Amino acid sequence: MGRTPADPSHRRRGPIRRWLDARRHSRRAAQQSRRQRQTAHHDARRAELRDLLADLVDAVDSTEAARVAALIRRIIRIDPHHPRLFGLAARWAIHRNNLAQAVRWLDAHPHPTDDTRLLALLLQCRTGDKALAHLQLSDWCRSPDAPATAHALLATLDDQTDLAPTSQADPATRTGAVHAPAWQAHALQCVARDDLDAAKSQIGLLAHRFSADPSINAWLKSLELDQTAHDQPVSVAIVDELAGQLLDRTHVIGVLVRAQRHQPQPAQIDLLRRALRRLVDDLPEPLPAVEALAELSIMAADPDEARRWIERGLAISPYSAKLALMLNQVSDAAEAESRPNVALSVLRRCADAHPSYPDVRRAMILRCRDAGLNQIALQEARRWADQAPDLHTAQQVLRELAA
Repeated sequence: MGRTPADPSHRRRGPIRRWLDARRHSRRAAQQSRRQRQTAHHDARRAELRDLLADLVDAVDSTEAARVAALIRRIIRIDPHHPRLFGLAARWAIHRNNLAQAVRWLDAHPHPTDDTRLLALLLQCRTGDKALAHLQLSDWCRSPDAPATAHALLATLDDQTDLAPTSQADPATRTGAVHAPAWQAHALQCVARDDLDAAKSQIGLLAHRFSADPSINAWLKSLELDQTAHDQPVSVAIVDELAGQLLDRTHVIGVLVRAQRHQPQPAQIDLLRRALRRLVDDLPEPLPAVEALAELSIMAADPDEARRWIERGLAISPYSAKLALMLNQVSDAAEAESRPNVALSVLRRCADAHPSYPDVRRAMILRCRDAGLNQIALQEARRWADQAPDLHTAQQVLRELAA
C-alpha cells in the first residue's frame, strides 16, 4: 500500500531531505570557495614570482649581493624548480667570479638547454676541470642531436696542447670506455664477413681509444689480421706532394691529427706519418710536427717510435704538458716500477711548471701510485684537494687513492 502526501511518515521525511539538501549545498559552496581562494592564492604567488624574477634580472648585474641573495631565497620558497632561477643564479655567480657555484646551478637545471649545457662546460674549463668537460663534450658530440656549437667547442678544446691527449690517458676515466664491447663485437662482425678494411678501421679505433687497457691490447693481438693482404701502398710521389703542402700550411697539421683522433683511418695515419717525417727537419719550429708524429705513432700502436718523438719534443720543450701526458700514456707498468721513472720525472716537472693544469697533476699522482709510491701519491692528492676544494678532478683523485 503506497503512501499519500497526507501520510504522517511522508511529512516526517520532508525536513530530513531539506537538511540533506542544505548540507550538500553548503559543502559545494565551501568547496567552490576553497577553490576560488586557492586560485587567487596561486595567481598571487605567480604574480609575486614574476615580480621577483623581474627584480632578480635587474639585480644580478648590480653589486647588491644581499638583495640578490634575498631574492633567490624568496624565489626558492615559491618555486624551487623554476627554470629561470637556475640561469639567473648562475649568471649572478659568474658576475661574482664564483664559477664553481655557477656550474653547480647549471648542472641542477631541471630543463637544461643546449645553451645552458655549453655554458656549464665552458665554466668547467675555466675552473680548471678541462678533462671532465672534454669527456662530457665528447660524449655529447657522439649524439646526432648535438649542435654545431658543441662540435666547435670540442674542436677548440682539442686544439689546446695541454688537453689533447687527456681523453686517452686513462681508460678507466674515459666516457667512451663503456662502448668498448660494442666496438669489439662490430670488429668481429666485419672479420666474419671478410670485410677486413672495415675491421682494420674498427681495430684502429679500439687501439687508439684503449691503448692503455691491457685486456683490449691482448684481445687485439689475438686477432692477428693479415696486415698486408689489403693494404694499399701509397706512392712516394703522393707522400712528397703532401709533405710539400704541409710545409707551406703547417697550421693544418693539428687539424689533420684531430680528424684521425676522432675517426682513425690506418692508411691515412700512415700517410701522415710518412709525410711529416719528410718535412719535420725543414721546419723552423718543428715542435707541432714532432707532437703530431708522437700522437700518430700512438694511434698506429707504435709505442717505440712514439717514445722517440716524445723524447725529441721534450728536448725542444721540456715543460710541454701534451708531451708529458703522451709519455705517461706509452709508459707501461714495467717501466713504472723501474728506477729512475722517466715518465714520473717529466710529469712532476710539468706539474710544477703548470700548476693550473689538472690533467698533468692527476697523471703525476697516479704515476706515483703505479710506481709503488703510494704514500707520496696520497700526500700529493691530499695537498691538491686542500689547495683546490672546488676542483672535481682533485677530489676524485683523492677518493680513488683513499679507497
